[in-house]
Amino acid sequence: HGAIPLNIIPVSEIERIEIIKGPASTLYGSDAMGGLINIITKKPLRKPISLHIGQKYYTTKKLDGNVLLGHSNSLFSFNILAGYTWYEGFKEGISHAGSPSGKRNAYKLPKEINKNLRTNFFFMPTDNTKIEFGAGLSLIDQDATLNSSMDWFINDQRYDGYLLIKHVLFDDIVLKLSSSYEYFKHETQKYDNDWSVYHEKRTYNYENLENEFQFKWFLPNGHTFLLGYNLLLESMTGKDVEGTKNGKTHAAFLQTILKFMKKKKLILVPGIRFTYNENFNLDISPKISLRYNMNEEFAIRATYGQGYKTPSFKNMYYSFFHSAPSNFWLRGNPDLKPEKSHSINFSLITNPTKQIQFEGTFYYNWIKNIITTEEISTASGVHEGKNYNGIREYVNKNKAYTTGFELELTTNIGKRIFFMVGYVY
Repeated sequence: HGAIPLNIIPVSEIERIEIIKGPASTLYGSDAMGGLINIITKKPLRKPISLHIGQKYYTTKKLDGNVLLGHSNSLFSFNILAGYTWYEGFKEGISHAGSPSGKRNAYKLPKEINKNLRTNFFFMPTDNTKIEFGAGLSLIDQDATLNSSMDWFINDQRYDGYLLIKHVLFDDIVLKLSSSYEYFKHETQKYDNDWSVYHEKRTYNYENLENEFQFKWFLPNGHTFLLGYNLLLESMTGKDVEGTKNGKTHAAFLQTILKFMKKKKLILVPGIRFTYNENFNLDISPKISLRYNMNEEFAIRATYGQGYKTPSFKNMYYSFFHSAPSNFWLRGNPDLKPEKSHSINFSLITNPTKQIQFEGTFYYNWIKNIITTEEISTASGVHEGKNYNGIREYVNKNKAYTTGFELELTTNIGKRIFFMVGYVY
């Protein structure tokens, strides 16, 4: 829930990592067009107090640190996670007429300080109801060098929070209601390298509120029925955005898991998502996958799905001037179209022994209206008092495709150790 920098999560606190390959837009919406990575952290242990402290130092003069404090009892539990990253950056002498040596130190890679804080609470008022909520903040400061006489200070602030309520009804129905909020502020300011003169300060703000309801029904014979509705509200303002931009997206989705034949050899998972965005009208994204377990040692899996990704507010509305040495003007494009993909995956899975599993997967992805940047003019000009040598703009490319295969071999060595090797083409 929300956005959390991955470097502040202690590895020891990760329970598992789930990877969904291929389009996952049917359940997870626009941002999951190419797949999904879900990092699941451990729940607080049933201990009065738990504490984890970690620190790393890198030879690149980077320091990472984190502290995790937790508490748990029979009624509720919580944890507080704080992280800190300091990076000195990479300096190199560049020409500067005002310096006695004729040079000054410049950040070729920005100096960065990153501070993070997050807290989560878990509460079970009854055996059938679970309530989870949390909040977090992330503060990032960067110092970068623009040219021989000017530096650039960047400040990013991110605040987020979430609420999740899960209730089990009649033992076979699960109701889930979730809400999350995110606020992001990006601020830049240029100043002379001796800090004597401050130049323009530029700020833009982005926020979104997302609400979702799910109804999940566990049917006889292992079948499952899932129905959901999602509402996303977005807003963006700033000096480089004309006015206030707002967006609203409605989505309804349906997915079922059907198991057939003796020992559930055939598993069929059809799904569909209806998405209505007030800027792009209606989209329908279907998906279907099946798995056939021929026997205990051999199985095949096949998936077809459509992915859908709407342009971000930054793609459509943000106007950005890139300073020296490039000196170009990057413009948003409100006429962008959503990206659309068709994907096919086919896998063969075999377990010759209990300790060995081999999986081979072929995939093909066809993507239309890819969003990228393109130079639309090489002419020089002036934008808000600044000279530029060309104009770039977000555009849609007609189409592209990717195809290839993956091979993966996993071997268990005892109960606690496993070895995995893979090849991707």
